[in-house]
Amino acid sequence: MGKVRAVLTLSLAICLGLTTVCLASEEVSSLVKQVMPGVVLIQTYDSNGNELGQGSGFIISKDGGIVTCYHVMRGYSTAIVTTSDEKKFQVRNVTALNKSDDLARISLSVDNHSFSNLNVNTTTPEVGQDIIAIGGPLGLAKTVSEGIVSAIRNNTIQITAPISPGSSGGPVFNMRGEVIGIASSQMKNGQNLNFAIPAYLISTMQQASAEKVKELLEPYSEVESFDADTPLWKTLGYQSEDAFLKVKGTRTLSGAYIYYCMDQLYFKNKYKETIQCCDYILDEDPSFHLAWNMKGLALYYLTRYEEALSCFNESIELDPSMGAYWQNKGAALKKLHRYAEAKEAFAKRGNNIWKEEEPVMVFPGNMKI
Repeated sequence: MGKVRAVLTLSLAICLGLTTVCLASEEVSSLVKQVMPGVVLIQTYDSNGNELGQGSGFIISKDGGIVTCYHVMRGYSTAIVTTSDEKKFQVRNVTALNKSDDLARISLSVDNHSFSNLNVNTTTPEVGQDIIAIGGPLGLAKTVSEGIVSAIRNNTIQITAPISPGSSGGPVFNMRGEVIGIASSQMKNGQNLNFAIPAYLISTMQQASAEKVKELLEPYSEVESFDADTPLWKTLGYQSEDAFLKVKGTRTLSGAYIYYCMDQLYFKNKYKETIQCCDYILDEDPSFHLAWNMKGLALYYLTRYEEALSCFNESIELDPSMGAYWQNKGAALKKLHRYAEAKEAFAKRGNNIWKEEEPVMVFPGNMKI
């Protein structure tokens, strides 16, 4: 009798578990149907009609106002938006921009047409909450992926929902169907490390002046310019040093710059630009160990291991208590086949458990920068 009762209890538990899974699946399916009409695919072209690239976006107003990433529209001459019902509209112009946080708002060449717009939640999401991302990775429109918010890093949301090139600009939703973020980048050299711009930054976009639009329309250059004679906050379009510090949420310019370097360059695999940005920071503050480490990481992924090792040594000299710096030194030494030295470096990384062949990023987190 006891065995029968145990079997029945187990069977009931399994049934309840399957019911919960089915209900969760139905919830996601219903949510996707609800929000899909507000998600779009964006294709950009140069002045010769050649395709530049593609990205995603979402509708935030009935008249067809669309939010996407700045880099999706970079260098475009014409652009076509495709809605979920396969209707195509030409982009009329760019109406608002926030270059430093990689945001743009565009309008469509259409009149007397009512679009299905999405609701935006401007509160900071909770770590661990369920989310879904919808976009057009590699041009595959209406692709849905699930995940959670895995971390909040300054003005960046780290998510586990997979994204790929073409997902940029697509909405990230909470389970109420509200946009909480804008898919922006992924780390190719990590596992399931994807990032989104918080939805609250949408309100920071400023009306697109003729000068700012001209800058956006200029053909994209792989190497950004960091002019030592011009403050970086000014180059990024901020009106004052205080305004830049407020947006980045730091006390020092070096701290604000390292967040910009991490979010807008390093996480987008722009390693040459990351090095230039770190050099800019280190010219101002050569004792800023986070910048030495990030420069080392960029050099490492460009396979410039000797130079990377030199940077990791600098970061260790400035803060030998940081286990990640020893980890990164060991990873560089292994690439240089200096195994005995690598073993010594790994022995000093503390109780942290990382794969020995992989360097690790140090996130500023609670550091007082």
